[in-house]
Amino acid sequence: MPLRLVRLGAVGLAYQSHLPHYRHLAAAAGAIATVAFVCEAAAVADFDGWAKWVSIGGALVIHDVFPDPRDGGQAPYHIYRRAVDSGQFIEASATGSLRVLERVEGQPGHDVSAP
Repeated sequence: MPLRLVRLGAVGLAYQSHLPHYRHLAAAAGAIATVAFVCEAAAVADFDGWAKWVSIGGALVIHDVFPDPRDGGQAPYHIYRRAVDSGQFIEASATGSLRVLERVEGQPGHDVSAP
């Protein structure tokens, strides 16, 4: 099955005012890509709107993930940690600052939170 990505944030699919659209867009996608944000609030809103709709076996793609704050912003790293720490996602691939997470647990449509 080919990966189809839904991009958001900087590309124009807004993350806060269009929350009802998340479910429909995510359901049509084999993977969800989260665009890195400068501020923590935007990254969290993005994650909260999209990650919960990823199906088991689906991918959540996060870029600009920098574990060391000297290398880049921390907002994408924080949502990456939140996904992995939830136990619902595992890291399937890492290339530079790009992380591909696979959903292995949880119920699509339910919030992704720590166990």
